[in-house]
Amino acid sequence: MRCCVRASGVAVALAVLALAVVACTPVKPSPSTSPPTAVIDSPTPDVTWKVGDTITFAGSGIDAQGQPIPPSGMSWALIVHHCSTSCHEHGVQSFPGVADGSFVAPGHDYPSYLELRLTVTDAGGLSDVASVQLNPQTVDVTFQSNPSGVTMGFGSGTATTPFTRTVIVGSISSVSAPTTIQMSGTQYTFDSWSDGQPASHLVTAGASPTTYTADYKP
Repeated sequence: MRCCVRASGVAVALAVLALAVVACTPVKPSPSTSPPTAVIDSPTPDVTWKVGDTITFAGSGIDAQGQPIPPSGMSWALIVHHCSTSCHEHGVQSFPGVADGSFVAPGHDYPSYLELRLTVTDAGGLSDVASVQLNPQTVDVTFQSNPSGVTMGFGSGTATTPFTRTVIVGSISSVSAPTTIQMSGTQYTFDSWSDGQPASHLVTAGASPTTYTADYKP
């Protein structure tokens, strides 16, 4: 717009010029301050697992304007929560830049559970996190001996027979019986386990409760 400014009309001309500047300057929209929303479609919390199971996952994200977040703005993390005396986390695997995928359930000491986290990030850098807790299938394994009262190793600890431990189905644990023991002044020598394995060996937890017996001979 061209304005002719005269001494007697300076105020009017400046006002017209100001209106022209405002009318011709585009108004930039303010960036959204609302984060997107992350949604995990699968797996659902009722899914349980055993070691070696393949679990599929899928999710989505919506920004504040209702537009879908592309896979490039999505990232997954698989975490083990181990809760022996107090809970702590172990990162297992990450899946950046995908809307879906799968993982194989890992082995771990019990008590523990899996957490799957989905983080979505919009074009403005705002993010949201959704997560689902996945509990394992468990089973009891019992260890006894003849004679009883033998202290042996199981996993990272020791226990005295008979004892029972709860483990995750499909997990592998170590058991170690001493080769010789003293009981009431008599020395005993390890003879056999009921599963036919040597004094120290690995046991894989099946779906049903199992009892293992170590036999000793004087």
